[in-house]
Amino acid sequence: MSHVLLARLRPRLKVWIEVGGRPVFGDGKRRWLELIDRTGSLRATAAALGMSYRGLWGRLRGMEDGLGVRLVHRRTGGTGGGGVGLTGEARALVALYDRFRRGLDPLVLARFRSALAEFEKKRPRSPLSRRAARSRGAHDRA
Repeated sequence: MSHVLLARLRPRLKVWIEVGGRPVFGDGKRRWLELIDRTGSLRATAAALGMSYRGLWGRLRGMEDGLGVRLVHRRTGGTGGGGVGLTGEARALVALYDRFRRGLDPLVLARFRSALAEFEKKRPRSPLSRRAARSRGAHDRA
């Protein structure tokens, strides 16, 4: 693998929380709650996510069932109109997940860089990469 390619590699991490082996929360569902909190509307959130209202509502209920807590509450209409909001449990879950998630990316990057440095020390140089390096050196001197 060329040094140029290795220098461009970046690790990415996808994590989620499971209950009984079933995923109930992760980056995507955290985004759902953020949008619900910002818009105060399931319809607007569903549109922003490219989902149907019914699909979002069903998935939220599934998430609530899996977690065993209510995440969203409805506000009835009136002069200001109705809407939805996050429960205290939803806010606590988002805060917990954010605290957990924030520490993972730097850890993954450090582990990747360490593994990459070890790989670089141990990997044999191919004749093609030596030839390319000599060619670049000659090209740089010209």
